Amino acid sequence: MHRNQDGFTLPEILIGLAISSIIIAASFASYIVIKNNYDFQKDMKNISQTSRAVATMIMRDIRMGGYNYDDGPAKQNPEIKDPIKIVDGGTNSSDSIEIIYDKSQNDRLKISYYTKAHNNRSRLYKKVEKCNAMNCASGSLQTVIAESPIADYIEDFQLSGTNNGCPTGSNVFQ
Repeated sequence: MHRNQDGFTLPEILIGLAISSIIIAASFASYIVIKNNYDFQKDMKNISQTSRAVATMIMRDIRMGGYNYDDGPAKQNPEIKDPIKIVDGGTNSSDSIEIIYDKSQNDRLKISYYTKAHNNRSRLYKKVEKCNAMNCASGSLQTVIAESPIADYIEDFQLSGTNNGCPTGSNVFQ
C-alpha cells in the first residue's frame, strides 16, 4: 500500500534555510546602512541648528556692542571705549571676542566668547560679567553668568572685523 506523504525532505529544508539566511543577512546589512545614514543626517541637523543658534547669539551681542543707555540729557553713563575687542589666536589657536554694552541704566555688561580644551576636544564658552560703567577692567567685574559651554566639538573659532580701527579680515564690524 502506498501512502501519500506530504512534506519536505532534509535537503529541501537545508536549501530553504540557506536561502532565507542569505535574504535575512542582506536585509540586516541594508538596515545597518540605512540606520547609519539616518543617524548621520540627524547629527548634521543638530549641528546645523546648534551652530545657527550660537551664531544668532553672538550676532545679537555684537550688534549690541557699544550701546550706551540713554539716561537723558545728564548722560551719566560714560562712553564705551573699545566695545568690541577681537583677540586673534593666530593660525594655531582660536580667536576670542569681548563685547561691552549697557543692558540698563545701571548694568553695563561684558560678554566673552572663547574656546577651551575639554577632554581632547574644544568647547565654545560664553561668560557674562557686570562691570563698573567707568571701568570694565578685570578687577571691577562681577560674574552674572559663569563660564558655560554653548557649543561642543569646535574645530576652530575665527572672527574677522576691526581691532582698534584696523581691519583684521574681510568682514568689518561697525
